[in-house]
Amino acid sequence: HKTGFVIATVWFFSFFMAGLAPEDHQAVALLWSGSAACLLTFLVLRNASSMSHGHVLLFLGLSLGLVSIPLLLISDTVLAGYLAILLFSVCFILGGIMMFRVATSALDPSITSGSVS
Repeated sequence: HKTGFVIATVWFFSFFMAGLAPEDHQAVALLWSGSAACLLTFLVLRNASSMSHGHVLLFLGLSLGLVSIPLLLISDTVLAGYLAILLFSVCFILGGIMMFRVATSALDPSITSGSVS
């Protein structure tokens, strides 16, 4: 499918470009790449009209971009690297939890409305 190829290309080039970042910004570039890939995927899927719950990708892309800002203030590259990995993981775990909740509510609306049968 054409959309899948475009999304794969977006993700590949986003992370490829992170590898070209200066060494002292490699950790932050990881978060920027994830942010760009999520936001561009959101736009691709929105334009393809194949997505009904894209707010999770939008949230994830914005979160990755925002949490990268404080890392620019850390001069210790090792500490910044560990924090980038931690923040990247936390953002994707939260995004996964959000997507699970969206999928669960789409499959069984009674779960989110509080009524139990």
